[in-house]
Amino acid sequence: VTCIAIKHIDPCYVSGPLQQLAEGITRYADSKGMAVDEYSIHDLQEAAGKRYRSAKKSIADYVSDAYPALRKEYSRERNNQRNYYHKMFEAVLCAEISNKKRY
Repeated sequence: VTCIAIKHIDPCYVSGPLQQLAEGITRYADSKGMAVDEYSIHDLQEAAGKRYRSAKKSIADYVSDAYPALRKEYSRERNNQRNYYHKMFEAVLCAEISNKKRY
């Protein structure tokens, strides 16, 4: 592992433990000489192409098209009342953007 890609945490909506986790990840990466790339929800929506007004829907749609193995989860996400997989789709897109940036 040479780089860690994470979604930027909005300070208005962050809990103490989540902020501590993010800081811990950054400190660990620094101690091991790894880069940390942070992406906002707007960065992710831009990378997904703003297919829909909703950033989460745009991201999920883009990731399911790019990674057919995730179509089953995308189908479940569309049919659920609650968003369950959207964080996974965001994580996959963070990794993709970071990978493209490096290579």
